[in-house]
Amino acid sequence: MAKRAKGGGVKGPKARAQALLQAGRWAEARALCEELSRQAPADAEVHYLLGSIAGQEQRLEAAVGHFRRAVELQPEAAVAHAGLGAALKGLGRLAEAEVAFRRVVALQPTYAEAALELAQILLQEGKAAEAESTFHVALRLQPRWHEALHGLGDCLMARAQLVPAIDAYRRALKADPNHVATRFRLGSALLALGNLEEAVDHLGRAAKVAPRVAEVQRALGVALAKLGRLPEARVAYQRALKECPEDVESRVGEALILDQERDWEGAYGKIAPLLEAGVEHPGVGSVLANICRHLQRCDEAVAYLERLRVKKGLRPEQRSEVCLALGKLYDRGGAFDEAFACFREGNQLRAYDFDAKAHIATTDQLIETFTRAFFDQAPRATVASEVPLFIIGTPRSGTSLVEQILASHPDAYGAGEIEDTGIFVGELVEGRYGKGGYPDCFHHLTSRTLDRLARRYLDHLAHLAPDALRVTDKMLKNYRNVGFNALLFPRARVVHIRRDPRDVAVSIYSNSFLESVAFSGDLETIGIYCREYRRLMDHWREVLPLPMLEVEYEALVGEPERWIREIIAFAGLAWDDRCLHFHETRRTVATLSYDQVRQPMYKGSAGRWRNYERHLGPLLKALGMEDG
Repeated sequence: MAKRAKGGGVKGPKARAQALLQAGRWAEARALCEELSRQAPADAEVHYLLGSIAGQEQRLEAAVGHFRRAVELQPEAAVAHAGLGAALKGLGRLAEAEVAFRRVVALQPTYAEAALELAQILLQEGKAAEAESTFHVALRLQPRWHEALHGLGDCLMARAQLVPAIDAYRRALKADPNHVATRFRLGSALLALGNLEEAVDHLGRAAKVAPRVAEVQRALGVALAKLGRLPEARVAYQRALKECPEDVESRVGEALILDQERDWEGAYGKIAPLLEAGVEHPGVGSVLANICRHLQRCDEAVAYLERLRVKKGLRPEQRSEVCLALGKLYDRGGAFDEAFACFREGNQLRAYDFDAKAHIATTDQLIETFTRAFFDQAPRATVASEVPLFIIGTPRSGTSLVEQILASHPDAYGAGEIEDTGIFVGELVEGRYGKGGYPDCFHHLTSRTLDRLARRYLDHLAHLAPDALRVTDKMLKNYRNVGFNALLFPRARVVHIRRDPRDVAVSIYSNSFLESVAFSGDLETIGIYCREYRRLMDHWREVLPLPMLEVEYEALVGEPERWIREIIAFAGLAWDDRCLHFHETRRTVATLSYDQVRQPMYKGSAGRWRNYERHLGPLLKALGMEDG
């Protein structure tokens, strides 16, 4: 229960009652205090002791009564208010508990435990912003307090502040490295941000410590699936279902894996019992939307998603997923106005944190930093390797398609989105030369630092594909860091995929992305992102000291053999006919394009934006393309 205030020493029978309480001899302590209460009914300290004893015995209603009496008799006793708050919290009476702990903090501002209790109650009540400030109060009193750091992370997660939440969880783990709940929460935050490799590391370690916790196994399954490690993901989902057979999300996860493996009947078999039982769940709707066209069940999928769209009790992000999935079905059926209404509703339900001014300023700074003069004078890594091949493009521009083509070559390996460059940049910013932030940190590079980082990256590639002559990295954020990559790998190659930004924007707007693609929920901000992307790529074209092949998506799908041959030749690889039949290559693609790259090339998505032209005013204005 509550902590006893310092300086409140007791003597005689009350001292004996206190000793009995601390020894766990609650019945004896209670009998003695009840006798003392009969002798002195107005003794606040005796009522405090009776409340503490009742709390230990889990007689919380009785504890509330005794603590209230103690507070009435001694209103300035912070410890009595704390006892009352703890008993009320135990009963689930959070609003009353909040009042009690506010009083404690007002009476004794240095009472750290009370600040922690108040913050935790505020968080439970959904008052995340106020809870956050109260956790900071507790941390000012005890800076390395695990419970407060973990709670702060939870507050920030509740407010979709992923980066500071991750920092809070990291600090909490430093305070208590063995705390499995904190490791799980850190892994979950990293998963939400899209830092998948590190998410799997933390979630995997949590799963080893807590192998029978379905929530942990399920989260591990999600992270592994996003990384394309499908067999391991399936094992994690199956472990979750073993512990919790009614876990719909794990069953959905298994079905999505079967969808990626093109076993659509199997995927439907996973969700069929849920459909028959009348289960209405967004994940089930997503699976049904993905597979329905292969099974002639799209009318069923539309009806199911429309029911979900108006279902009460869904979280905003769940309803968003439903709307976006439904919009894609309407789009496929040619009902473009209905589709756009779904896309707009789905995006309005999401919380996005995109600072357009800061984004533009960063583009300016990169252009100012990476000049021809900078590249002429900047150090380079001395590690010579032609293995890295960077594929650059916006989301939904065709980077997965180009990677699939290259990965179909026997001497190449498609690694997907490698996080290493972003990790290196973070280390530079946080290091001794990073006081100027990003991109000023690049002015302080040395060959020694570049060699160390290049070796780490190449060791990662060797682990993934030790015999490959080329390993592709299509991390979306590399378009900003391609200048840094040029210093790390002076012999690397770059393939840049360009696509009509209007088609890119419509595709982004109609899909669900991780929070790391923060610009994706608003047409104007998508336009700003695409405009700034184009501006920076125009700069790289002028100054980048690496060979760069630029491929127009529309040209690639219009003349596939010509451009596939050019891509393979640019990569420095001998021709192989398997690259023409890229859709037959069996590999895991852990992006939204996993289905498209398993089909022969088609032109249907080129010019798709015209179906929505009358809705795209903010986008076209941001792009400077109002006149088409």
